[in-house]
Amino acid sequence: RATRAAYPRHPRRLAGLLAATVALALLATACGAPARAASTKGAPVVTVVTGLWPLQQAIAAIGQGNVRAVDVVPAGQDPRTWRLDGGARSRVRSADLVVELGGGWQPTLTAAARGARHVLDLSRAIPHLPPYPWLNPYTMESIARAIAASLDRVDPQAKGTFANGEQDEQALLGSLDADFQSTLGSGGCATQNLVNSDQAFTALDTRYQVHVVPIDGATPAPFFPDKATVAHELQVVRRAGVHEIYYDTWQKQDGLLEVEAEAQVKLGTLDPLTGIPPGGWPKGLKSYLNLMEYDLGAITNALGCPQPGL
Repeated sequence: RATRAAYPRHPRRLAGLLAATVALALLATACGAPARAASTKGAPVVTVVTGLWPLQQAIAAIGQGNVRAVDVVPAGQDPRTWRLDGGARSRVRSADLVVELGGGWQPTLTAAARGARHVLDLSRAIPHLPPYPWLNPYTMESIARAIAASLDRVDPQAKGTFANGEQDEQALLGSLDADFQSTLGSGGCATQNLVNSDQAFTALDTRYQVHVVPIDGATPAPFFPDKATVAHELQVVRRAGVHEIYYDTWQKQDGLLEVEAEAQVKLGTLDPLTGIPPGGWPKGLKSYLNLMEYDLGAITNALGCPQPGL
């Protein structure tokens, strides 16, 4: 039987992005903690609540010392299935701003946000928002702009601070986007097909030269390994002509083990970065940027792309 893979063990040369990643890691905070050191005026003056870790990271970076960015989903809980308790609903309603993905992704957060002062629903603010949009660095640039604009409306006096924070964040995201493009669009990859157990990484399809093939079909994840499901997954994997299939860190392997054995492929892990996994991330992988680079390393290996700098 296959064992649950840890994080992909293929460090990449990050060049100029490494310094930026380290800087962001020092600025971003753990779930629910103050975003950065307090502003020169004292404690952060704006409280922003979200239910997704990558959005909390972006809010913290853009808000700088003026914002306390809070993720109401506890570490180790899957944000897609977590139901907010009374305390979390109260924090949502009392926030100065709530940032949510919308589109039915976290219905209990959406319900609690109806009583908040200001709400940024990204599914409405950004046209054609893909699933798991933070997995596409270019889309994250649009998200950063929307967050900065909402912060401006909540605290106009700190507009200059937010503008500086957004500019820094856009520079980091631009470097990450360029890294994804140069690696996945190098033209030297053995295949463009990436087989993933769910819809998460289809966010890459819109910009980068990679074709993400989700094998979950119409079956909710984690799917049950009945004969019809296994037959469907086998057909998808064989048609794609790949040697490795990926599942995300929140998903059980149950339905994939039989596919792995029948199709003679390996199982790998790609982290959708929805939230802090049980037990936390490995040491040194605590920022959005370096976790995205680690995922890029796994995708690079899966597609047989040339390794940067090698």
